[in-house]
Amino acid sequence: MSSDVEKQLKNIVETVKFVLRDTRELSSKIQALEQDLADTRDRLIRAEEIRASGAVPVSPAIATSVGSEPDQLLDLPLAKVLDLYGEVPQILVPYCRRAVIDREQNPPFLERNSQGNYWVLQLRDQGLLLLPRPGAFNRLAALESLSDLFDCIGERREDGTDEFCVMEPARLTLIKRHQRWQLASKGKLQFGSAPLEHRWRQQLQQIEAHYAAITQTLENQGVAGLQIAIAQNNYAQELHQRYGSVKRVLVNTCMPMAYARYRDAEENAWLVPCSVQMVPMVKVYPAWDAGVPWETTQFDEAEIVRASVENSALPGQAFLRDGSQQTWAIANSYEEASTLIDKLIGKWGPLFEPS
Repeated sequence: MSSDVEKQLKNIVETVKFVLRDTRELSSKIQALEQDLADTRDRLIRAEEIRASGAVPVSPAIATSVGSEPDQLLDLPLAKVLDLYGEVPQILVPYCRRAVIDREQNPPFLERNSQGNYWVLQLRDQGLLLLPRPGAFNRLAALESLSDLFDCIGERREDGTDEFCVMEPARLTLIKRHQRWQLASKGKLQFGSAPLEHRWRQQLQQIEAHYAAITQTLENQGVAGLQIAIAQNNYAQELHQRYGSVKRVLVNTCMPMAYARYRDAEENAWLVPCSVQMVPMVKVYPAWDAGVPWETTQFDEAEIVRASVENSALPGQAFLRDGSQQTWAIANSYEEASTLIDKLIGKWGPLFEPS
């Protein structure tokens, strides 16, 4: 190959490298520009949402800058969020994104829209929630979409002037960050009840129930039993504030032992040890106010099996087999776990057939 040809080839190679480098730089700049445009659009939508809602300034501890899309999650128990929603919903505005429902999909989708009738709110470790935007449901058209997202209890007026209380928010799954969501489970609304009135009635009922339980415990088990019951109640309340409702209770079928699982596995589940009371009646309750990560326990990779219908203790019962000779029956609540242990008395043993 002559030196001239070799020189030309080198020049061509250098030119190609230069073009490729410029192309990569241009592609990076385009991506950055697209991201800037998306951020700008989000900021404009956010500013319009807050302006349209007439939000009042809030304290720095919970305020979020209007000029940026908030990434931090609201770290409050769900019960407290519902209290704020019923009393001073303006406080929640910086953490909410307005959305409209797409009723053509099943389950429905929610699209972000500055004029939307719904609030999308994310709580730390509690997922995405959907709430009706306060003041939005004074039109018949808006009322029609409520039944797609919430189970409505009580009679409601067609003009939308009746008050309602959010008993349970709807749950969402994320489709596109900050923009699009899909309904995972419907919420629950109580019509004809003001939020504060509903909360007071709930608290009064809880106080009456606690008083009746304390009186019965004191009569049946004395002061020591009452102290244990108070500790149990404190543990249960602390666990509910930290992790939400119990998802599963695992009952050892070979001995009186149990563990409770809070949150689903994909939501960073926690395992809590339980105490098992055998007399005067069987009762399973949390033994501590905190848990250990599910993935660090022997249950993380345990397989779910179902007992034979001929099993004398728990026919057809779903259970976990963790690799040992012991099995763990799966209950959905502490009460159901207590019932399972009651059935196992005198019939302790693994639920699988020995090989």
